[in-house]
Amino acid sequence: MLFDIASTAGLTLLGFVLGRTTGLPNFRDDIGNWTEPLGLASIFTEGVTVLLGADKVATTPRIERGGLTTAVVGAEQSFSRAL
Repeated sequence: MLFDIASTAGLTLLGFVLGRTTGLPNFRDDIGNWTEPLGLASIFTEGVTVLLGADKVATTPRIERGGLTTAVVGAEQSFSRAL
């Protein structure tokens, strides 16, 4: 889910950059308008979201086998006692 959020923010950031440089179809009013306050806030927020998402994806260990229950410490013992 976090990867999806970071990807969405990254694509939004890409769309912002394309809209300000080459322009997009039916969206040529903002070419070169880099100093708009809401645009700068958007670049900052989306950039931070992409960086935090990429850091979290890179530093989170993967679950190799056994699913989520084996990833939780002590879950195997409590699960077997519950049965």
